[in-house]
Amino acid sequence: MRNVSMTEAVADYALSLRYEDIPENVRIHVRTLLADHLACAFGGSVTPLASSVRALARFTGGEPRCSVPGLETKTSPLMAAFVQASFANALDYDDTGSRGHPGASIIPAVLALSSCLKLSGRELLTALVIGYEVNDRVARATLPSPECYAKVHANGSLQAIGVAAACGRIMGLDREKMLNCLGIAGAMAPVPHAGKFGWEDKSIASVKDNVALPSENGVRAAVLALNGYEGSESVLDGESGFAAMLGSDRCDPDILCDFSTFTLPGVCLKPYPCCRWIHPALDALSELKADCGFSSRDVVSLEVATTPPVAARFGKKRARTFLDMEFSTPLTLALLLNDVPRARWFEARHWDAPSVRETAAVVTLAGDDGLWKRFLELGRNSSCVPAAITVTLRDGRKLKSLCDRASGSPEKPLSAEAQTRKWRELMISACGQDAAMLLETARHVDELACVDTLTSLFPAVGDEPEAGAERS
Repeated sequence: MRNVSMTEAVADYALSLRYEDIPENVRIHVRTLLADHLACAFGGSVTPLASSVRALARFTGGEPRCSVPGLETKTSPLMAAFVQASFANALDYDDTGSRGHPGASIIPAVLALSSCLKLSGRELLTALVIGYEVNDRVARATLPSPECYAKVHANGSLQAIGVAAACGRIMGLDREKMLNCLGIAGAMAPVPHAGKFGWEDKSIASVKDNVALPSENGVRAAVLALNGYEGSESVLDGESGFAAMLGSDRCDPDILCDFSTFTLPGVCLKPYPCCRWIHPALDALSELKADCGFSSRDVVSLEVATTPPVAARFGKKRARTFLDMEFSTPLTLALLLNDVPRARWFEARHWDAPSVRETAAVVTLAGDDGLWKRFLELGRNSSCVPAAITVTLRDGRKLKSLCDRASGSPEKPLSAEAQTRKWRELMISACGQDAAMLLETARHVDELACVDTLTSLFPAVGDEPEAGAERS
């Protein structure tokens, strides 16, 4: 790779990877990620956020060519990518990489184009692997310093390149057009918005992790490049390259150009529908609850020591919308303690219930410099945000637990039973059925002669969220 630029290295990888080159453990994991994504998309399709996205699809849908989980009618590939990405990330239950939510951007775009072009499951799976692998290189290579990260950083914005590489492969681009595709995607990627995520505003913004625009953008870039539209052929290179466009002060070419191993098995599944940074605290509480058998009524206080950034921003005890809940340590811990089904955490009748508010009121957060040091030692990975909890019970007991690696990560994978339970709960929540055939087909997607076999199994979902799903 030393004889090619960073952009050329990505393009060459996207063009050269063959299905036969993909190890079976990687194939198994991407099949699992696909099933998880579809379940999350269906679950997200009944949230209040989904109503806005549906309205956009009706207004600007275009030619009805693609089926979308939870959307009643077919829509255009561009809109399918946007809608499905929005649905998949709505619950914050979707997969996480070293940074961000890669699957929410990559899978909708690849699925839409593969369905339109009547491609095989093997072609779909190969493109998904390309998307995830490229995304991970960009994410790790452009991770800004902690000082820069505190000022400006990208969430979904950085996923534009991985999505474009996967879509370019689906569209059968040659090397020149693949370079153009990457350049177009980089130029049209959304600006980094994490500084205006909603921490200091009225609530967390609906755009949140910003996964939908990069998904739509990848489809657009690939189709434009195929038809002669040009972009920078060096978008990833130099001091003015994509890293600088993302607001990063760092770009490591050794990371970005090294495709000698597969990192996709490091993409994590989420056992809780909330920000990954809260998961270690939830794991610590879940383990104590299971071992010691207490309930929310038994808890006098719940102290959480965590990294200073989490303590500063994740401590809200009241939510204005379900998105606020997803970034509230007190509310998510309270929902867990009150045994609310996880696929229904988004409903206001749960997160705004008196019992949940009362439990959240006894939760306190404190920043801990030692845990921050541990976070840095673990590589600043979203699955490794340490939390130490102390639960004081009415009988006088003080229970303590520390967790620095969230479940669903490679070190603590979800069991097959936990995966199935999550997917079934999401599907039943969305459409009243567990859709076992759909999920089983996703887990054998590379055996399909045509991807339409999978999309034809999408069950119908009602147009509006269940009454009481959001505060008026």
